[in-house]
Amino acid sequence: RATRDTGRRAARDAALADLRDAPDAEAVEAAWARIARQMDDLFTEPEDVGPLRQAVLQLAVRGRLVPQDPGEEPASRLLNRVAAERQRRHGLGKIYNHPTHREYPGLSDVLPEGWAAASIEALTDPVRTVSYGILKPGDDVPNGIPVVKVKDIDHRRGVILSSELRRTTPEIHRQYLRSALAGGDVLVSIRGTVGKVAPVPVELSGGNITQDSARLAFIEPIDTKYLMVVMRSPPVQNYWASFSKGAAVQGLNIGDLRPTPIPLPPLAEQHRIVAKVDALMSLCDTLEARLTAARDVHGQFAAAAVHHLDA
Repeated sequence: RATRDTGRRAARDAALADLRDAPDAEAVEAAWARIARQMDDLFTEPEDVGPLRQAVLQLAVRGRLVPQDPGEEPASRLLNRVAAERQRRHGLGKIYNHPTHREYPGLSDVLPEGWAAASIEALTDPVRTVSYGILKPGDDVPNGIPVVKVKDIDHRRGVILSSELRRTTPEIHRQYLRSALAGGDVLVSIRGTVGKVAPVPVELSGGNITQDSARLAFIEPIDTKYLMVVMRSPPVQNYWASFSKGAAVQGLNIGDLRPTPIPLPPLAEQHRIVAKVDALMSLCDTLEARLTAARDVHGQFAAAAVHHLDA
């Protein structure tokens, strides 16, 4: 069994390497088809699915998951519109420059044609700035203002567990209006477990967060779902990890979060990437659920056998 598992892991890693290193969307499709044909042999444990998810996200931010269309408006024009809107909202002051692709770790030497790069700061509302939340929300207050903690962010499903939120007083909330929430905002955990990402649902508008998370208010028309794909991807997660500090509890400073470089494709391609990632992640969810169920059944058989022997 050990020999078989060693061979299986080697085959799985080789298949994932072929997928990650695919030079374009057509090669990705071919690599994915090869994996699909051998799915039952390559993936036998729920933990095997994690690297497959990471490979999908890696391809998404490198422009290799879906085809490019040279006729689409380049991302540089999209960034110009975002910068103009930031200037209109801000009125005056500094508008942050966009980083180049060479400042973005994990990308190829050259961004795909029509792509551009921008910092998180350059994509967010200059009035509702990137901010952390309440330092001491106090005891749970019935009918108070809902406060999202890191534990309330389900990174795997990309949701906030609204039913489990504690509440603070309106007085404390008013002291931290800088981090008040609106539907469509994105939360990023910056302390404890760094890098958990989830969107804010409309029903949490007017709520708040703790100091362990940051609120990002992105400017339309950039696809927020695409931005969350990027922030969950290995390059950005590794970027944040490289700036995280602390012995007992890891933390990411807001000053290190704001300049995080984000690769941006044309808007239509952003939508295609999101649709493709959603479809592939759904397949990963199905595979993982099946493997988990199979392991549970095996565990029950093993427990029954041991019980029979003990009897």
